[in-house]
Amino acid sequence: MAIPETASLNAIIANLSGNWDSTKGLEPGRIWNQPVVTYALGTAVSPPASKNEAAGFVPLGPNQIARANDAFAIWNELIDRMTLVPIASVANADITLAASTTTDRGGTYATSTLGSRIGGRNSDFAFTDVAIWLSSSWPSLAEGSIAYGGYGFHTMLHEIG
Repeated sequence: MAIPETASLNAIIANLSGNWDSTKGLEPGRIWNQPVVTYALGTAVSPPASKNEAAGFVPLGPNQIARANDAFAIWNELIDRMTLVPIASVANADITLAASTTTDRGGTYATSTLGSRIGGRNSDFAFTDVAIWLSSSWPSLAEGSIAYGGYGFHTMLHEIG
């Protein structure tokens, strides 16, 4: 049996807060540089889209809304440096979460807009907004299928985080 690799606390923090790029390796992190971050769910109106997601916008159903709110609540409990607050307007939210039939390559993903670096060169970037798009064609994210412990709920947690 091999001995587990050890890492310093700083290395662990860097790996958890950094951004992994398959060609560049670990890059500086992307963080929210504000104490309150708002989020809104795509229940009636499509959030702003970076690709063609708005064309296939599908309103979230009651079960999807409940699980998305639960996923945000879990992250809110984990992160003590900021507070996640739900708001009604997708146009004014820092983070949006919605479903679409026209996600890029049928995927589920988060896209972000980054502001300036915090602290100069090789430091973290500040988020200005994040759009999370769920593919409505994924069975695990379907209104009747998304459940605690399931792949769809895990996917929501991953994309929010």
